Amino acid sequence: NAQKGDNKLLSDGTVVSINANTKLEFPEEFKNTERRVRLNGEAFFDVARDTEHPFIIEMEGATVKVLGTSFNIRSYGDEIELTVKSGKVAFKAEEGNKSWELIKGDQLVYKRSERTVKMQRDEQLNAIAWKRGSLVFVDTQLKEALRYMTNYYGVSFQLENAKLQNCKLNLNYEQ
Repeated sequence: NAQKGDNKLLSDGTVVSINANTKLEFPEEFKNTERRVRLNGEAFFDVARDTEHPFIIEMEGATVKVLGTSFNIRSYGDEIELTVKSGKVAFKAEEGNKSWELIKGDQLVYKRSERTVKMQRDEQLNAIAWKRGSLVFVDTQLKEALRYMTNYYGVSFQLENAKLQNCKLNLNYEQ
């Protein structure tokens, strides 16, 4: 288990920033045709480009495959959240043959128990707020902003008035 902000430099030049309560398993040196790691928790990957050797992240119930890109994976409990900062990423659940390709700003949320995928946009890349130390909301519904703040601060928010959840928020918060 790592501390929030721990950085790992893998043998291929890939840099992985690890969030708190995360376990990342990787070999000392990649020797096969694939560069394969296993993740339980949350990490931001800046994958060294190598078209001959795909980089694969295994999680319980799913895999992510890339050639060279940067993205965040949050894999706790029943949910996997994948957000792409640059390049292209392929997501595949173990159940079924379908896969999804994501590009910059795309976010995929996979619920393991329901085997459902929801695609959405994270234009401000708030999913990686834990790494960069800032949250940015531009015309964002309050309910979505609270979801990111919950992940960022590790606390739950409840609205006393449900009518407020669709109100738009514009905010730039830096630590």
